[in-house]
Amino acid sequence: MRTALVGRERELAALSDCLEDALFGQPRLVVCRGEPGIGKTRLAQELCTAASDKHVTALWGWADDSAGAPPYWPWRQMLRGMSTIADTAAIAEEHRLTTDLSPLAPDLFAEIVDQPTGSASIEDRFRQFDAVRELLRQVTLRRPLVIDLPEVIDSLDVEHPRMRAIAGDFFKDALPAADAYVLMEVLHDWPERECVEILAAIRRAAHQNSTLLVVEGVLPEDHNDPRAATLDLIMLTVTGGRERTASQMSGLFEQAGFRLDRVTDTASPMRIVEGSPV
Repeated sequence: MRTALVGRERELAALSDCLEDALFGQPRLVVCRGEPGIGKTRLAQELCTAASDKHVTALWGWADDSAGAPPYWPWRQMLRGMSTIADTAAIAEEHRLTTDLSPLAPDLFAEIVDQPTGSASIEDRFRQFDAVRELLRQVTLRRPLVIDLPEVIDSLDVEHPRMRAIAGDFFKDALPAADAYVLMEVLHDWPERECVEILAAIRRAAHQNSTLLVVEGVLPEDHNDPRAATLDLIMLTVTGGRERTASQMSGLFEQAGFRLDRVTDTASPMRIVEGSPV
């Protein structure tokens, strides 16, 4: 069991301020130095605990001064950790960072390079660390987006450091690239043709590892559900849409370039239909 950290209130307060700044889009670099054994690692652990309490991911990289340790070993560990929370290979390829990142973590950014890892020039190292900086920036920029029509966005009072709202039209505007797309009670508003248009717009923006999540009251295949049937009639009358079964959802997905992977029940009448690009 970890004991309380005593005597570091000032340092913890300074680190907490840096964490808050980072949450609001103002990154900070902190150098913690001193003799071995004075608690530098423990101080960093306390910061990571505070970050976790705010649902912020912390990445660790341990230095190793023993013979045979690969160059840039702490960076390689952090890049590996980052790859568990984001598709770093796809992000690197999208922003043309793969060539410079490959020497740092060839297992993550596979590309043949002429320069051996251990003999990089000063210019090579500068490009490599700048590529890490840009990768970190792109990963942290990938916060959730709420997309709706301009008149809806204008009426919202939403301001949060980990989410932003933007105006857009699925039928007219190009959608941003994302790791996951969530549609909640959207498709049942529309007939089949418009549903396919919406899903196709998402497919054009999605990368190969993106996930599509459709949250709706999916009709059961083997029995009648009075609630869902009533809602189906309401949607048909009001919007021209309909409630759909999982097999009907699968048909929409296939027309737009997705495959249906699974349907997950929830504690509510809603079910989550998960799909992936093909």
